[in-house]
Amino acid sequence: MKTLEFQAQIAPDRTVKIPAEVAAQLHGEQPVRVMLRFPESVDEKQPADLTVENVSMQHIETTPGIAGGKPRIAGHRITVQNIVIWYERMGLSADEIATKYDLTLAEVYAALAYYDHRADIDHSIRADDAFVTKLRDKTPSVLKDKQSG
Repeated sequence: MKTLEFQAQIAPDRTVKIPAEVAAQLHGEQPVRVMLRFPESVDEKQPADLTVENVSMQHIETTPGIAGGKPRIAGHRITVQNIVIWYERMGLSADEIATKYDLTLAEVYAALAYYDHRADIDHSIRADDAFVTKLRDKTPSVLKDKQSG
């Protein structure tokens, strides 16, 4: 997990701007979690200590030979693609997915956050759909044959 520590000013609107050099180090490291540690008395004009961590990598892993090398929940064979399909296409909530598949909410949300790699995952979904269609066309249904004959 990548961790960067830096100081930043708190703006009057209570936002914190990440310095450009820190943002450059985080490029492609989405999602990140920003943890603010404030001294006991917060003075908006004083610098705040910040820690930025890449939390998705502790829940998502890619291993050749497991789940076709697709990104998946660490320690499981459940892929990010599975989570995306259950959430977006089937309409399951994050809580329902976590409960049904014995995952933590953090794991489900990490998979959904990993969906920032949308093009790659959507391509994989389309490739799998095409494979299933081709397989169905190639292998006629035995049940359909029995019903019509």
